[in-house]
Amino acid sequence: MSASCDDTSVRTIDMLKQIFGGANRSAWNTAIDTHRGCNDSNGSVLAGGHDQGTAAVYHGLGGLQMHTTGRDIYAYVTPVIIVIGIFGNLISVKVFTSKVMRRLSSSYYLVTLSASDLIVLLTYVLFEWLNRGLPRWPGNHRYHVTNINGVCHFFLYMSYMFRFISVWLVVVFTAERFVAVCRPSHRKRLCTKAFAKKMIGIVFLLAAVVCIYKPFIRYVLGLVSRVYL
Repeated sequence: MSASCDDTSVRTIDMLKQIFGGANRSAWNTAIDTHRGCNDSNGSVLAGGHDQGTAAVYHGLGGLQMHTTGRDIYAYVTPVIIVIGIFGNLISVKVFTSKVMRRLSSSYYLVTLSASDLIVLLTYVLFEWLNRGLPRWPGNHRYHVTNINGVCHFFLYMSYMFRFISVWLVVVFTAERFVAVCRPSHRKRLCTKAFAKKMIGIVFLLAAVVCIYKPFIRYVLGLVSRVYL
């Protein structure tokens, strides 16, 4: 697996070696895992990152134990959230595209919001769990899909874009409901299916433009698949 390791990672690994030595190989491997993934310029990650590993260094074994417990909870609870979210959004799409609901302009916002949230679950939450959560399961399965340049950038762009879309669709939908309830005189002009489609198109266009720079300021940071002392 091709990987690049910056100076920060090297220094952090040296610190981990000094703290853990060979006495706690499991703890060492856990800390190393947090340094593998697709990182952004702020240190946040799509799969692992510096913030968790550095926290383990600073807090010692006690902090690492708490961190490990949190990762275990994340590993086993996140799949439940993903499954519920996928089925919930699919049901919402089915309901809001029904013949009766298609007559309402608000249904266009809600069905698009459900579809956008579904894509976020698949391109962000699911792939992050595959990299960070699945290895905690028995068998130590690993699917570092987002560690590949290009693939990492694509999923980052999609996740940022559709998270942007989801947030602003809620804003636009809320504004439409405000007009419908509090400004009924403008309802015929602003609460129509044609206007809803136009606003959805504008939100998509803004998301595509605003998030287009994201892949270009990201880099792939990886270490060897497993490091042992």
